[in-house]
Amino acid sequence: MSQEFEKYPSTPLARELRQYRMLHNLKQTELAANLNVDVKTVGRWEREEIILSDIRELRRIASMLGIDAERLGVASSFFLTVEQADEVIQHVWLLVKQSRYFEAKPVVEKLIGDLSVQVRSGDHDMLYRLAKAHQAAGHITAIMYRTSETNIALYHYREMELAARQLQDQTLLNVALTYEGDMYRRKGNLSDAVAYLEAARDEAPEANNAAKGNGIQLLGRAYVQAGNVKGFEQAMAEAEERAAQGTEDEIENTIHGLYNLGTVYEDYNRSYTLLNNTKKAFDYLELAEKTLPDTVHWQTLLKTAQAATLVQSGEITAGIEIAIEAAELCKKHGTLRLLERVYTIQNIVERMTRDINRANMQLRDVLHGPIEYL
Repeated sequence: MSQEFEKYPSTPLARELRQYRMLHNLKQTELAANLNVDVKTVGRWEREEIILSDIRELRRIASMLGIDAERLGVASSFFLTVEQADEVIQHVWLLVKQSRYFEAKPVVEKLIGDLSVQVRSGDHDMLYRLAKAHQAAGHITAIMYRTSETNIALYHYREMELAARQLQDQTLLNVALTYEGDMYRRKGNLSDAVAYLEAARDEAPEANNAAKGNGIQLLGRAYVQAGNVKGFEQAMAEAEERAAQGTEDEIENTIHGLYNLGTVYEDYNRSYTLLNNTKKAFDYLELAEKTLPDTVHWQTLLKTAQAATLVQSGEITAGIEIAIEAAELCKKHGTLRLLERVYTIQNIVERMTRDINRANMQLRDVLHGPIEYL
């Protein structure tokens, strides 16, 4: 019986498109949306009905896929335009919003490499884009890597800080210092965390409202972990006020949706759970659930928050069920930072179990006395 076999693609573009879709489990419609082209065009490229020869378009596609231009048959010695760099950065954040971190990481790493060449040649217009690329890379690696690997994200934020200081851009400087501080907080170095977060507030007074609000929120998070409850409450009140006043464009372009009223409410929930004030924790969790966008990232975050609060309040079975759902989502999308929160919940449950077993043994001894062996 004769069979028709699909022809192996012979052009570099057809091979790379098909390989990219297979690696990331994408349909042609999804890849077409990534590349900002019609789905029929992607199909014709893959079937080699159209042989793309436009060098600029091939280079654009290579940038969007995070691969070297040579893999599409194009010499790589070229400079990105400002428009091309902005398009790739926007594409990376779109992938982040969809929790497609495995795709976003190589794209932004390739962009950083390309922009670094242009910055070395004195192109200061691209220095701003390089800073924004390091911001995206810092966020992606902070989400994808464990706390033990936080130095990778810290490197990107330090590079962002250096570029911001050279550009004398206070908004970029505020964001860079804020996330350097948050990485130190995550590592448990609270003194450096507070120092960097207060520097973000004090050294960049002309930063825009979104950057300031985001920095103040993360400063509040560091304060509560350092035991400064008054400082925490003052910082969070300011963060909430700034979030309510912020414009959507400013928040999107500066913090890329990572700071808003919903994130403030979720931070209140997390901190009050840590302080064992479960009444306030549940109140703010309800506000966060009503306010945060309905995306995979935020819904996963909310599940970890809900699980932690339930466990802390003694509703262990319900909390564990939700923690399991959150863990499965974290593993699926590679969000190891959120998965670490589930590990924290497990540690709390194990501590509770030890305390309960110890108390039960003491109660048993009182009720029944020591067991006598003949």
